[in-house]
Amino acid sequence: MYDPTTNLPFRNRDMSVADQKLNLISRIALIEDQEVLEAINQLIDLEEKATKTYAVSESERRAIERGMRDLEEGQTFSSEAAEQKIQEWLKKR
Repeated sequence: MYDPTTNLPFRNRDMSVADQKLNLISRIALIEDQEVLEAINQLIDLEEKATKTYAVSESERRAIERGMRDLEEGQTFSSEAAEQKIQEWLKKR
């Protein structure tokens, strides 16, 4: 869909998502510049990564729940004490 006065593609925000996709597909199909196509691929990759939902495993969920219970019960350490415990644990490995 082109604006007859400028011969440039319309950028109408009132277009449906389906129409916008079709418009992009037709415009991308005309691109011959490899660098531009790669830039479009990178943009799509970024969008996919940004919308990807992280799935928590069962063991991670249990660890989170255990940590939340510890917090509610006041079973916590200061950052310094936690760092010391971590260093001690690492020395044992």
